[in-house]
Amino acid sequence: MRGAGWSGRLGACVVVCLSAAWAQDASPRRTLRERERALAADDAAGRLELARFALEHALGDDAARLLIEVCALDAGDLRSAAVSLLSETLDYHLDDEGQWLAPEAWYPLRGYVRTKAGWKRPEELELEELHAAWAAEVLERVNAVRKAEGLDALRRDGRAERAAQGHALDMAERGYFNHVTPEGTTLGERCEAARVKHYGVGENIARGQPTPREVMESWLKSPGHRENLLKAKWTKLGVGLARGTNDRGETELYWVQVFVNSKKPKRPRR
Repeated sequence: MRGAGWSGRLGACVVVCLSAAWAQDASPRRTLRERERALAADDAAGRLELARFALEHALGDDAARLLIEVCALDAGDLRSAAVSLLSETLDYHLDDEGQWLAPEAWYPLRGYVRTKAGWKRPEELELEELHAAWAAEVLERVNAVRKAEGLDALRRDGRAERAAQGHALDMAERGYFNHVTPEGTTLGERCEAARVKHYGVGENIARGQPTPREVMESWLKSPGHRENLLKAKWTKLGVGLARGTNDRGETELYWVQVFVNSKKPKRPRR
């Protein structure tokens, strides 16, 4: 009897301990999933309640998904509440086709720049901050295209970036648009002045495109620029960006890419 009683108490202890452990493991996301599985397909009110639960536990993506489902299910007060939470709390926006877009998708499409202080219009930023943000985005987009073509990614090169930025600023300040300066300075000479170590360099320039997405689209639509961008020999990239003024007195952007081959050619075997 003692053994049975002791065993029973141990069994109870195990059950209690396991239950406590399970309760600790029951994260807000797990709780959300369990409650969501119990919802009827047309339960807009239940989804709205779960979305508020998700917001309370910093599950923004889940909250947005549930709120978008509420918008699709209800045309009344529940939808109004969901729209308010999406737009005011989560900063989601409706696009021209009526689709809800997260801020990281919506703002870049409209040319905004992500900063430590939030999303800003390009004209609100000093050139240095805008250049840093958009040079990184251009590099990211270049590497995405190269990856799709089976090519190696490029690395940012500070010296190549100095050469690119210097040329962008010079063109913007003096109002010309050419790979060669009015004095005849070439890309090779600019790279030499910037102390770029290389076994070959190339350059793309553009003017007037307001965002990295649009300048990349322009380069990729141009056979010569696309070919330059997709050469297998390139290993590094520097990006330049400057503000200039067009013939109508409007601000326009100058873009420069300097591609670098940093691989030493192999000597042919004798």
